[in-house]
Amino acid sequence: MEQKTGQISESVRESEKHFLFHMEELKQIIINADKNRLVRHHHVIDLSSSKVVVSIVSISVLLLTSLIGNIHQFEINSRMTDNDLKYRYIKSTNGISAGNLRKLEDIFHYHRDKKKIREIRGRVEEYEKGISETAKKMERTQ
Repeated sequence: MEQKTGQISESVRESEKHFLFHMEELKQIIINADKNRLVRHHHVIDLSSSKVVVSIVSISVLLLTSLIGNIHQFEINSRMTDNDLKYRYIKSTNGISAGNLRKLEDIFHYHRDKKKIREIRGRVEEYEKGISETAKKMERTQ
């Protein structure tokens, strides 16, 4: 019986060695395969799929709409800035005549003259600075 147990034990050890040897070979094959593997990522846009086409068209329409909206908003902001400057100019001159109003509209809209607009902005800022200084002086005297 002991002899059979010894034979079985020896057989199990040989099987274990054989198994471990093959496992080590398999491990080396896997490690070498990972080193030599070249991975390529391919992204294919298949236009035959309706989902892809609808997505591309939707995104394009949204981008175009956003661009048009931004341009429109820029124009509105520019016009509002001009109107604010015209109002401040009229206020700084204590009113304006019809002829001068036509000239002002011509400078800002019909024949835009950036040099004159800069001059007007400078005058308005000087006037507002003077008003601010006068108000501060009046506060100090009280």
